[in-house]
Amino acid sequence: MEIENSMEGFSTQQKIVCVSGVTGFLGQAIVLKLDELGYSILALSRGPVVNRFTNVTSSIDYVSGTIDEWERAIRQFRPNIIISCDWEGLSQEQRNDPKQNLNCERVARIGKLAVEVKAEIFLTFGSQAEVAPSENLIEESTQEVAQDFYGSAKIKLHKTLNFIASNSITRIIWARIFTIYGPGDTRKSIVTDGIRKVLAGEDFIIQHPNRKWSFLFIDDFTSAILKILDDEDLSGVINIGNPVATELGLVGEIVSKSLNLEPEQNNPAENVDMNSDLTWIPKTETLSSLGWQPQTTLHEGISKTIDWWRLKQ
Repeated sequence: MEIENSMEGFSTQQKIVCVSGVTGFLGQAIVLKLDELGYSILALSRGPVVNRFTNVTSSIDYVSGTIDEWERAIRQFRPNIIISCDWEGLSQEQRNDPKQNLNCERVARIGKLAVEVKAEIFLTFGSQAEVAPSENLIEESTQEVAQDFYGSAKIKLHKTLNFIASNSITRIIWARIFTIYGPGDTRKSIVTDGIRKVLAGEDFIIQHPNRKWSFLFIDDFTSAILKILDDEDLSGVINIGNPVATELGLVGEIVSKSLNLEPEQNNPAENVDMNSDLTWIPKTETLSSLGWQPQTTLHEGISKTIDWWRLKQ
């Protein structure tokens, strides 16, 4: 498939969804799902979109380049919905880097443009890092308490976008995501790291196997996004994650068993967790009210992710 910046043939009568950061894990998954359902899509990326989208329809227009080129495309296409997925520096080593502020500036710039072109929705992503861990389910109204510089940057961006869109027709949707995993994810996370290590014959030891966590499969994430886009009134914070907690140790067991291996044994003496009851499990009240709930079990999701990694090797 030839990737080009052509805007020829664009119909102003079509409803268009603009997605930025389409070469990332979440952006790519959203574009593929929207394309599958027949949406017209303006896909934005900083780098070339090579071998990212195959077997897709002609309803996707790609623009690769600078933020200035993105702005020109958005002004010409005038999308009804803009979804911003372009956030750099998600690894643990980068989360306290002040460069996170550059993400705020870029996303806020697109948010301001959404207001300018009178987009109905500007959707971007928050993080569990913007709230404190808790023994209870984390509600959408939970007070923001940054856990690191990354969390602070997210909180700052959220406030900036609300200010930008005040007194406009554009609804700001702050999708606060918890742990998402699945095919296409190459980031260093417990699921992908575990699969890579086991496939490479390395030890996969989970430091706090009894700690509970939220794991949401990528297909359930994209179905949540579609539910949100279908509603004509939603705005504000919407939690996206699995409200059913899973012990971290189960990830190691499932990865090993899916590969017909014996699970690694964790040494309890080395894994004492004084705050095992404190974690980030979301209460997904808005999505639940829309009839959404996760459909993929952790075992199914990890098996599909392993199959993807095997094909990738």
